[in-house]
Amino acid sequence: MMQFQRDLEASLEAVSANAQELLKSLKSRKDVQDLNASLPKDPLDNCDAQTQAARAQLAEAATRILQLSIRPQEYLEHLQNGYQHLTCFRWLVELNILDHLPHSGTISYTDLARKASVPPMQLRSICRMAICNGFLEEPEANQVRHSRISALFARDESYLGWARWMVNYSVPAAYKLSDATRSWGETVAKDQTAFNLGMDVKVPFFDHLRQTPAMKDAFAAYMRNVTSNATWGLQHAVTGFDWASLPRGAKVVDVGGSLGHGSIAIAKEHTHLTFVIQDLPETVAGARKEMAQNDKIEASVKSRITFQEHDFFGPQTVKDADVYFLRMICHDWPDNEAKVILSQIRAALKPGAQIVIMDTILPQPGTISVLQEQQLRIRDLTMMEVFNAKERELEDWSSLMQSAGLEISRVNQPLNSVMGLLTVRSAGQTALSGTNTLTPELVAAVSASTGSADSRPVLIAGAGIAGLCLAQALKKAGIDFRVFERDSHIDARPQGYRLKFEADAAQSLKNILPDDVYEAFELSNAVTAVGETDFNPFNGNIIHSRTGGGLSGKKGLYATFTVDRKAFRTQLMTGIEDKISFGKEIAYYKTDDATSTVNAEFKDGTHVTGSFLAGTDGLHSVVRKTCVPNHRIVDTGAACIYGKTVMTPEFLARFPEKGLRFMTVVSDIAPMLQSCLIGDSPVTLLLEPIRFSEASRARYPELPPDYVYWALIGPKERFGSQEVTSMKNFVSLDQAAEQAAKLSLAVTEEWHPSLRALFELQDTKQASLIRVASTIPDIPSWESHSNVTVLGGSIHPMSPCGGVGANTAIVDADALAKVLVEHGTKPPVNAIAEFGAAMRTRAKRNIWRSEVGSKRMFGQKNLVDCSEFVF
Repeated sequence: MMQFQRDLEASLEAVSANAQELLKSLKSRKDVQDLNASLPKDPLDNCDAQTQAARAQLAEAATRILQLSIRPQEYLEHLQNGYQHLTCFRWLVELNILDHLPHSGTISYTDLARKASVPPMQLRSICRMAICNGFLEEPEANQVRHSRISALFARDESYLGWARWMVNYSVPAAYKLSDATRSWGETVAKDQTAFNLGMDVKVPFFDHLRQTPAMKDAFAAYMRNVTSNATWGLQHAVTGFDWASLPRGAKVVDVGGSLGHGSIAIAKEHTHLTFVIQDLPETVAGARKEMAQNDKIEASVKSRITFQEHDFFGPQTVKDADVYFLRMICHDWPDNEAKVILSQIRAALKPGAQIVIMDTILPQPGTISVLQEQQLRIRDLTMMEVFNAKERELEDWSSLMQSAGLEISRVNQPLNSVMGLLTVRSAGQTALSGTNTLTPELVAAVSASTGSADSRPVLIAGAGIAGLCLAQALKKAGIDFRVFERDSHIDARPQGYRLKFEADAAQSLKNILPDDVYEAFELSNAVTAVGETDFNPFNGNIIHSRTGGGLSGKKGLYATFTVDRKAFRTQLMTGIEDKISFGKEIAYYKTDDATSTVNAEFKDGTHVTGSFLAGTDGLHSVVRKTCVPNHRIVDTGAACIYGKTVMTPEFLARFPEKGLRFMTVVSDIAPMLQSCLIGDSPVTLLLEPIRFSEASRARYPELPPDYVYWALIGPKERFGSQEVTSMKNFVSLDQAAEQAAKLSLAVTEEWHPSLRALFELQDTKQASLIRVASTIPDIPSWESHSNVTVLGGSIHPMSPCGGVGANTAIVDADALAKVLVEHGTKPPVNAIAEFGAAMRTRAKRNIWRSEVGSKRMFGQKNLVDCSEFVF
């Protein structure tokens, strides 16, 4: 109640003060014509800026008073007036009634009806409804004349063109918005819009426009009016950017520039610039003709303007421009298409070049004049109704720019303009600034969009186990993040199939995952059976077997969970799918100490700025190579083939039953005389059955059929060094998988048929061959950074022979998440240093375990004696 009273009182005071200012100005003027002498003019035309400001504030206050004084029960009546007024306006325009109204004086309804060939009673009712809303006047009974509003449409053909466009195209489209939503829901398809329903057409707006001459003419008339309107005017393009700062001879490309009105206006004021106006062939043809015939454009301006046929969805062919100017372009397109337009320009930017975007920047509700906000909301809805596009808030613009590898360096919102100007660069983030016309709401939006590092997301490079675990932990803590994965999708390449987690990783997962995700993770796990059976490869006999971990109770080798890698990664993506971007490989990153931010540049040319960067991007980590450039990765001398064999009836009949109880190991050691020269040179097969319970399958029917996970590991020479090296040369993953499958058969050709069934019946598309890399147990420390670190296999890769690589990565992610939760996304350097030290200690223990296993399984040397890994 008190707020209502305060709002009403403030609006009344504004009306009183501004009305007095306006009256004072009008009384001082001597150029107001007699309204009966000719077409009535607006008394407020040609007022000085102070008077215009008073008029605008009066209209704003009056609008607020109207909103405050209308009772809720009267709202529908208010809407009724609106649609009936619009109906009458369309009737008057479409039946050309205004053509028959005298420019001065009055005319009877009877005479007007006769001249216009319309029913007299309809005419009178419709005119009187229009009069109620200020359009037309009836100074005496049954005599009608122009009002100052209707006179504008009689005087200025462009406004009449706008009116025809609105009532014949905009209104039918707007009316069908709810039907379009009902029919298609959320869509960006250009042929599934309210416009399509309103106009009963099957093609997108611009396609229909090209096919319909009458519509094309109406649209051109509408656009001419738009460009001449002060709030839409080109003068804001001339003054809203510092064109004078460009060097002499600088080139400006007007992308989608239509007839070139924007370039012409700028060229007239800035004679040192040259312009290339780009548009589609038919538009360019018309523009060239119009410019050639326009004697009002000076030859000195024409000589600096050229036209070029260009589709802005294709590669930008002008690569030496200083500025690319886009006026009212991006708002026609949804984000995906707008990103394409901007990405094509970004690819052509020379060093120092800029993009100037003149388009609507939507404010936060209630932060600007209600009348100005109404106009911006109208534009927003029009884009939705016609193009399934939108007008954008500053944060939306910032996100769009980042998606295209660009950054906003300056924002300017000219007064009395429905459009702002964004200056955009492809270089690193620069401070956002504006002129003194930057409105408070935009200043606030700029601060929210680009200000403190804490408002930036944590960037996670890599959607492997460590990256996704960290992401889930951050989500659980309410910390914003983004994950960027180099692979094109989650199943882009085989990455092994079975994982085993021990107690420390199990506890970390419980810390990391939200309760519902953890519950789903537990239920999607495979059945864990603990024990080991060892087979002789040549006769297929069991040589060792023991149930359990090797010692009494749960001592020894004892896993808590057995996990299908794909199912696990799927669970880890639950609830964060919209935060993960595939096909995004980091090219490099750089930190900005002044803003405490980090900027990651991707190989596709895009980039993103965050508060913190976590490198979980695997063995080939770009983050590690920059953050810890001298970190030692060694070549263990081994290769490993991972594979998967489905437990079909044929496989179960051929493979030893006791080899499918729990983990099974088969070790192939060199014969006596050969070992004198080459050592034991063992090749070891490790396999484990992956079975899912009925409860798991009932809950998750997408789980794979029961299968055997296997890994065949040994010295590279045993597999053939040439074959191992040549794997990366295959043009497709299918080819590489097929070759790896063949290699597994070749290496085991003398094995017992029962064991070879594993390789003969394998899924050949699931095989993969890798070289085995590791770091050394005693990992040297490195200089820590407050906004970048590495974890998991990116910094401490290890041989799979220890079975604890993923285990270690999960604990790493848990530990880093705790640092970020405790200190925020700008942790002190000492906190990151302590995290790194603890991680190295943890990794040392597990690398040593892997080293022991590697020596037994394939005869690895001490890791410190291994050669450097060649990437």
